[in-house]
Amino acid sequence: SKQHLLDALVEHAIASVEVPEPGPDGEARLRRTLDSYRAMAHRWPALFPLVALHRLNMPVGIRFIESILRVIHWKMQDPELTARHFRAMGYYLIGAGLEETAGYAKGPSAADPVDDAFVAREAPHLAMVARYFAPSEWNATWQLGVDALIARGNADAEAAEARRTAPPRQPRRAAKRSTKGAA
Repeated sequence: SKQHLLDALVEHAIASVEVPEPGPDGEARLRRTLDSYRAMAHRWPALFPLVALHRLNMPVGIRFIESILRVIHWKMQDPELTARHFRAMGYYLIGAGLEETAGYAKGPSAADPVDDAFVAREAPHLAMVARYFAPSEWNATWQLGVDALIARGNADAEAAEARRTAPPRQPRRAAKRSTKGAA
């Protein structure tokens, strides 16, 4: 069926993403995984919107999700943090993949788009930063996002580790109230 054909295309794309096994350099492995997913989006830009929206509820997809969760959990060691970082990375990967393969510059346009003079006059901040939206700038922007995700992941993992290894807290005792001067 058509659905089986589409599933096979999604499976093929997902299977091409390299997900290294967890190990001592978890950050490098995660970066390679993110970069490999982005490369898959660029390899099949016309297919990527389907990949991005597909539920991946087939064996290859479930195994792919499990492999990513394994890499993240190896660092986080906490189910909630693992889930939240998995979803945040997914948001970033899908957004970046869609933007770079089928995004803003290739999307629908207004019937009467504004010209550069209008942008310069009405949107000086847009005019100021517009050159950084060019495809030649995508790698720097991609790296900024990956660095931010990794930095937050490292901070969350360190905080979770500190909570796990902290000595148990003693229950607070109620302070004795002084009865002197009470009316």
